[in-house]
Amino acid sequence: MNRELIIWYHSLSAEALQNIRNRYADAPVVSRLLDFLADCTQDHFTTQAAVKALYPDEFATLPFPKLRNRFFKIRKELLTPQFTPGQDIHGAQGLSEQEAEFYILRKKVRSRNADTAIRGLAKLTLRCRDINLFEIYPYVLHERLYGLMLMNQLPKTKEVLEELNIANQLQADWNQVLWLYRKAYEAHQQQYTFEAVQVILRKIKSITAKHTEWPRFQMAYLYACIAFETATPKSTYTAAIKHLNALEKWVANHPDIPIYVIGANHRAHTLYQIEQFKVSYHFNTGEFELAYQSLSNNWKRVASGEIDRTFSESEYRNKIKLELSTGRFQHAILSVKELIQFQKTTGRIEDISLSYQELALIYIYAYPQIAPDSPAKLIQHMEQRLKLLQDQNGREGRGYAEALVTLAALCLILKKYKHALEYISQPEAQAYYGEENYAPILALYQLPLLLKGKSSSAAQQELQQFMHSVQAKLNTTKDTIMLFMYQFMLKVAGNFDA
Repeated sequence: MNRELIIWYHSLSAEALQNIRNRYADAPVVSRLLDFLADCTQDHFTTQAAVKALYPDEFATLPFPKLRNRFFKIRKELLTPQFTPGQDIHGAQGLSEQEAEFYILRKKVRSRNADTAIRGLAKLTLRCRDINLFEIYPYVLHERLYGLMLMNQLPKTKEVLEELNIANQLQADWNQVLWLYRKAYEAHQQQYTFEAVQVILRKIKSITAKHTEWPRFQMAYLYACIAFETATPKSTYTAAIKHLNALEKWVANHPDIPIYVIGANHRAHTLYQIEQFKVSYHFNTGEFELAYQSLSNNWKRVASGEIDRTFSESEYRNKIKLELSTGRFQHAILSVKELIQFQKTTGRIEDISLSYQELALIYIYAYPQIAPDSPAKLIQHMEQRLKLLQDQNGREGRGYAEALVTLAALCLILKKYKHALEYISQPEAQAYYGEENYAPILALYQLPLLLKGKSSSAAQQELQQFMHSVQAKLNTTKDTIMLFMYQFMLKVAGNFDA
């Protein structure tokens, strides 16, 4: 990123540089950074040197990591595209190092500084070859030819022309791989089966077989296989882990070669996506702890600034699902609260109310270890969700019933027994569980009120009888929902006052 910053700086026109200095006239640290970049005589610098130049008074007193993070934020801001009307587009922002360098050398060729540019383009040709950068490989050779012709060095063009023919073929085949990958995605979205993409993957494999000396083709084939194998039924999981292990080795052996995504920081994006594949694979095979570890690695990448992205609502929900699956209830609570804050920026009340329902469910799962910090407010949010659903679709539908039974269970663990019984007694709750399953659930909600009117010994005896009957049902049920409910009933009944 430091080298990209220098390339960015030296690609600026005088007008663009002055515009940036004017924009940051009240930011002395940015001014010092621009001066530091102007004084750099090489195409790289160390982060420590930059931090020392930017914070001369604080360098000896504040922790280096703190100052370094400040520098990273400024660097990121400067490299973020700001395309405004009339502004010089300096071309290096968001590009890969090689694309940015090509942009600069191309300008040199056209400014009649061709001799220097040709030497730079020759080095860039080698780099494109080394990292399989098919996107600009032919264009670099085209520009070399143009420069050689300007310099009247025609004898040197023969070798470049021969290489250009190879580069054009490579680019054409690479574009075909890209097209096939997108075609496979389209087919998978329509049919959601691995069979729908198998034929297309074989075509990618046949192209890969033609270019065994170019690692990027093999990496792209493995990546495509894993993308669809981890998103389809279990019959493909054995192949998925085999391909995943192979891809990790290829990426480790060729760290500078991009796969489908080029541009600045492409390696971080590749590693991020590999972890996402691991999340899907481990989750689908029931290895929730391993899935959580991979997901956690990616969230740390984003938090540290290694990856610049904003998580979507579905990604928050996937995180919450894994935190629940691994018993990390406190983490799940924090994640839901973060999601609610994120949703407040979108202004969709329905999404926020669903998140409050999920928050209530987490407290129900975590009972009795964790209690809501604002129980009255949570009950109020759940009551508002019921009203919202009723206003939208009436009391029909599973959504209303799920919210209703969630509110009933929340009131039960908060010892709001009368309210809990009122909610669970409604016909929508009975329909949700079914007639056969509803009877013991209703008995649970009635139990704490019945125990109040009995002696301690009689209450204890009735409580024990209830728990024995629930345990017997737990041992025989095969219904997933009722399995959880019987476990929940035992936990709650065990905390009743008898």
